[in-house]
Amino acid sequence: MSSNFGEFRTTGYHLGVDIKTKGTTGHPVYAVGDGFISRIVTNFSGFGRAIYFTLDDGQTAVYAHLSKFPPRLEDRLKAEQKAQQSYFTNFYLSSGEFRFAKGDVIAYSGNTGFSFGPHLHFEIR
Repeated sequence: MSSNFGEFRTTGYHLGVDIKTKGTTGHPVYAVGDGFISRIVTNFSGFGRAIYFTLDDGQTAVYAHLSKFPPRLEDRLKAEQKAQQSYFTNFYLSSGEFRFAKGDVIAYSGNTGFSFGPHLHFEIR
């Protein structure tokens, strides 16, 4: 781990944990439980490429600074970017569109957004 929950930073408190990825990108990121991808955000700052994963118990897991998504999800993102004519996105998905089971690969680690090196930012909300 490279950063802990609650660390004080100049912009406020760190609200997740940062998990080291050995200085490389592209490591599989797994669903922490059964649920669905409810939101996708792409930005050059902040979380960069991020997904919000709503668990069946109602909590939301946030995975950020990602490099890419599984092909079907990547295609959905590209369609949204094309429709908006912008790289920047912030859109919501229905509960039946992208369901995953605990342990399924839902993304790949990266170094996008406001990031100082490859890692996975993870939160439970």
